[in-house]
Amino acid sequence: MNGRWFDERQLEAYIADGSEKFKKSDEKKAHLEDENENKNANANANEGGGAEGERLDKFGEWLEEEKRGNEKEGRQEE
Repeated sequence: MNGRWFDERQLEAYIADGSEKFKKSDEKKAHLEDENENKNANANANEGGGAEGERLDKFGEWLEEEKRGNEKEGRQEE
C-alpha cells in the first residue's frame, strides 16, 4: 500500500511506534468531518429509535438469552 494513490493523495504505510501526532491536513475537510462525528455521536446517544435501534435492541436481547442459556448449562463464555 505504501506509495499508492487514493482520493488524490499518496498513501504512506509504516508500522506505528506510538510517537506519531496526527492532525487533520485540510481545514475545510476537517470541519466537515468534525460536524459528521458530532452528528454520529448524537445519533448514537439517541439510539433506540428507528429501525436501526430496534435491530440493535433485538440483537442485545439475543445476546443476553445466549448468555443465560450458557450459564444454565454450566458453561461460561471467556
